[in-house]
Amino acid sequence: MLVSQLCFLLDLVSGALFASYSSLVFASLCSVVTASLSKTLVAGMIRAKNKRAKLRSRPALISTDTEIETMSRVLETEVPSLNAEGDESSTRVSPEPMEEFAAAETVQGTTKGHVGNRGIYKGIDLDKKTKSKKEKLFIYFMPGQKHFRPVGPNERSLNMWLAFCVRSVIGAPIHDYVTILPQYSEQLWSMATDYFQVSPDSPPKLKKIEDLNNTPPPEPLEVKKYKFRTHCFNEMRASYRKYRSRLHEKYKKYKTDEERMKHIPEGLSAEDWQQMLRLFASPEFQALSLKNANNRSNQKVIACTGPTPFAQTEYDMIDEETGKLPSASEVWMAQHSSLNANNERKWVDSSSEHYYHEIRRTEEEVMPVDETVNDNEDVLRVVFGARSGYVRGKGTGYKSTAKGVTTNNQNEKIEQLEAKIVHLNAKIADQDKHNLALTQRFEKLLEMVENERHESSSHSGQREDDLTSEETNEEEYTRDECSHQAKRVNKKRAGNKILSAKKKNRS
Repeated sequence: MLVSQLCFLLDLVSGALFASYSSLVFASLCSVVTASLSKTLVAGMIRAKNKRAKLRSRPALISTDTEIETMSRVLETEVPSLNAEGDESSTRVSPEPMEEFAAAETVQGTTKGHVGNRGIYKGIDLDKKTKSKKEKLFIYFMPGQKHFRPVGPNERSLNMWLAFCVRSVIGAPIHDYVTILPQYSEQLWSMATDYFQVSPDSPPKLKKIEDLNNTPPPEPLEVKKYKFRTHCFNEMRASYRKYRSRLHEKYKKYKTDEERMKHIPEGLSAEDWQQMLRLFASPEFQALSLKNANNRSNQKVIACTGPTPFAQTEYDMIDEETGKLPSASEVWMAQHSSLNANNERKWVDSSSEHYYHEIRRTEEEVMPVDETVNDNEDVLRVVFGARSGYVRGKGTGYKSTAKGVTTNNQNEKIEQLEAKIVHLNAKIADQDKHNLALTQRFEKLLEMVENERHESSSHSGQREDDLTSEETNEEEYTRDECSHQAKRVNKKRAGNKILSAKKKNRS
């Protein structure tokens, strides 16, 4: 803006002095100075922007001299300049430089967002909030088996992070989410729990009431963990579909594939974008897109809460002092209307206003006399009709079963569950037979081991007896030998005595 004003002032000065020949020379000089100054200042701005992007560990949007030259020409077209005849040229921006600048945004097959745009969310704020994952943000759920949508201060951050997880892990939404989820589920769940964890407490507004009344949380932590995991995968599926829808909108923006390839969406490679183009051009996708477009055209009721879920809107309206929930009509009004500058109520569409009066009439006339209408869900069901598993006006994440309604979908699920039970019972019976056979075999093995042990003990006893007898025989043999030797010695001595006696007699 400052560059544009400075250049405009220089051109005004040159225009004022254009009457004389010397002023013409000065005007030309001013035009040259204007172009040089524009290029210098733009280059400085871009280098500063790239430096900030580097400090934030983000890829720089503009880095080459060609891109600086392109942006300088774009800026020059925004500043009034004088032509050779001294007439002021048009201040309208020419589309050609803008197209050239858009083409210059493509770096290595990936198109970056325009300068000044917010760009794709990357979760950098979560590092600050959690001190680089040293701490985790708490997620809260309303008590009750019907509430599967988180509420509280970190609800929006969680949903944005889940959308980033889907884009970064799965990439281009080419395939159906259900078919590719098994191979990415563990990685997605690990990323989802990097920054967030379920709080064991109730939401802050309800916890305040619990502390005043000294009552524990109505739900165990395991139930909240189940809700958290269910919401994460449901939200990632919704984000996956929204991502494909946004890419399809960009696809319809251009008429030919050549033009589409010049405007590759941020975060996609050229190869992924080509696959998306083939997907969007397929007859199956075209038929599904036409069907969805017809359904949207028939939608008469539109909410004005933006990215804020209905559950969060209802939670924000809870009375902090008493914990009282807002009525169905109050929540509907907050979701489908707003106050203008004159403090007058303005409805998004006429159908929303009509349903509001129907809800009010049900609350004032039906609830006091009908015992089956006890809460907001019952009121909405009376106004909009019964649908299994969904209550209109409660939004996604609110699970409910319509009273007195049994749909074919429910019957199919019941049949599937019964078939699974039969299959599991059969597997249990087979396992019991297998266990019985293993037990019998194990008992036989124990019996064989006992028999072998008994036989080995008997053999060892007999061997000991044999050894004892052999030792006894050896001792007896030794004693016999000693006695025979002693007899021989005594006999020899007796013989010697006789010989000596005979010698004496002869002498």
